[in-house]
Amino acid sequence: MLGWVRPLSVRVLVLAVVALGAFALLVPTVMRFVDQRAQTRALEQNLAQTTAQNKALAEELDRWDDDSYVMAQARERLSYGYKGETNYKVIDPETVVDTTNPQTGKEVTAGAVDFPIGDQQPWYGTLWNSVEVAGKAQ
Repeated sequence: MLGWVRPLSVRVLVLAVVALGAFALLVPTVMRFVDQRAQTRALEQNLAQTTAQNKALAEELDRWDDDSYVMAQARERLSYGYKGETNYKVIDPETVVDTTNPQTGKEVTAGAVDFPIGDQQPWYGTLWNSVEVAGKAQ
């Protein structure tokens, strides 16, 4: 009974060594192949995104060749208008500031600043007063 065990175990041992050698040769190659396929897929996705972005930018550039688009953008972004038009800008009511001067109680209007003539304060006093008012403003 021991006569057939010895040649069979040698054959199994040789076959195991050959299989282990083949496994050792194939695993790094297969792993490299899998990694390269993953990199290829990532690069293809990147290429697709870049191509879509390039197409969108080319369409945007083509839009700027149209004079009506340029005029619409100037009206929207820069608040330009045609002659004779009155441009209005809608302001958020929460951001509108009070137009009343806290010291005088008078309404602040656009244009030149009126100084009280009867006050007879020197110019540097008026200047310092405006610096104090500006410092207290929010």
